[in-house]
Amino acid sequence: MVKQLPSMMVLVAILLAAHPVLAQDFSRLDMTFGYGNYGVSGFQEFERVNGFILHTDVNLTSYFTVENVTGAYRHPGDVTLITNTFGVKLVARDVVDGRISPYVAGGLGVGYYSSNLGSFAGSTSANRYAFGIDLNMSEAMAVRFDVGGLRLGSGIYTGGGKNAMHVGVGIVFSLGN
Repeated sequence: MVKQLPSMMVLVAILLAAHPVLAQDFSRLDMTFGYGNYGVSGFQEFERVNGFILHTDVNLTSYFTVENVTGAYRHPGDVTLITNTFGVKLVARDVVDGRISPYVAGGLGVGYYSSNLGSFAGSTSANRYAFGIDLNMSEAMAVRFDVGGLRLGSGIYTGGGKNAMHVGVGIVFSLGN
């Protein structure tokens, strides 16, 4: 118990510091499940890669959000890429009577790739920048359109060190205020 006391004190200090932010009238968690597509320079030509994306947004205020974006993509040549980025999002809510919420976002993270045949695997840096809109159907549900860039660091078998245009569309489920 004595060994855990410093950790507990740090946790209490963080919670006390965060209390004013968490006490906002606008605190909610958004989760978006959707389709992701991005372009990569393949071995011989430019290719589009399809996959699944998951956005998890913690809205600290009505305009500031901390986000985690995870993507899973299947590349040609039987290669799987999983990206995970953490970042921030600035949202303009209440446009057109609260029905449209445009945003800009950016984040840093990592990309993991592996051959499904077991011949290679590795990781590389990843960063994401995007803009998009949420079309609010109700307080608890929206449709999200997201366009931006996904940059993977060197070391990946294809598209490494290059910007790739990323397009996503999904359904947003909101929990909270």
